[in-house]
Amino acid sequence: MDIYGPTTPPEILQIALVGIPILETEHLRLRSFRRSDFDDYAALRADPEVLRYLGDEPWDRARSWRHLAFLRSEERRVGKE
Repeated sequence: MDIYGPTTPPEILQIALVGIPILETEHLRLRSFRRSDFDDYAALRADPEVLRYLGDEPWDRARSWRHLAFLRSEERRVGKE
């Protein structure tokens, strides 16, 4: 199922977010979500073994996309404050 369509707002498809720092240590890199993260995020949210530890039910790709879009919009909102 292709969830990117002609009605997807450009701000949702934006790759880089302005104002959100990247934090790095020797073993970890923490950064904003990117569009290219979607397949991995959707797989994570659909994996019952992973969700066993998160206490949630598996999500389909559409729900994962909506949640990732929400997280990215919150990053933009918080980055402007």
